[in-house]
Amino acid sequence: MKSRASVSAAALLATALLASAAHAMPGRAVSCQGFIGGHRQGGGYPTDACSIDLALMDGSTEPPLFAVTVTGRDGRRHELSLRGEAFMASDLGLIVSVRRPETGALPATLSVFDCDGREVWTRRAEHLSSAMLSPGGTHLAFRAADGTFVVDMTTFQEEKHPRLSPFALGPAGAIAGVCTGAGSGRTSSPEGFMLYTASGDTRRSFPVSERPERLSYGPDGGSLLVLWRRELLE
Repeated sequence: MKSRASVSAAALLATALLASAAHAMPGRAVSCQGFIGGHRQGGGYPTDACSIDLALMDGSTEPPLFAVTVTGRDGRRHELSLRGEAFMASDLGLIVSVRRPETGALPATLSVFDCDGREVWTRRAEHLSSAMLSPGGTHLAFRAADGTFVVDMTTFQEEKHPRLSPFALGPAGAIAGVCTGAGSGRTSSPEGFMLYTASGDTRRSFPVSERPERLSYGPDGGSLLVLWRRELLE
């Protein structure tokens, strides 16, 4: 790995994390992983397949009820009513909702809907956290009590990985993160941390001296940025 000066670490990492949020609209908070936030009408989140607009209908219920307007590239509009505390929009024209109970230990629910509002996939998981989409929205990843999972958004097949914290999701379902030696199946560093990477059938792990603060794949998907407390490695 090549070391980068800590002065440029924040700027470089921010560039990588925000690369997939370049189309966020004014007045609409869209995270680097495609989360749509804010409840104001107007604007929208454009994907390669459609434009998605979100408005809160009823915040007194658990989970809240949202009106989701999906406008296809052919101009057709679909009015959906979906429940969830967070949503993600995929360039495949799919919408991911996260429904989490008040008690984190209880199973939370991830659901995927198509532009017509049909639920095409659902998954319950205990201690669900860090749900994110890959660039282009072809893969969905999340951490649960028993591991970290990557879901192919075209076939909905799952791949299981060690429980990683933190982790980053790259193109074509590549994943990188930090686990303990026991989780990776290999001898860890004296501090107990392993940097784990997986792409296709190739899985690697090696010991690191401390847990990184953040990880992100570069905009081209060919490099991994690892932010430590004092330096950034590529």
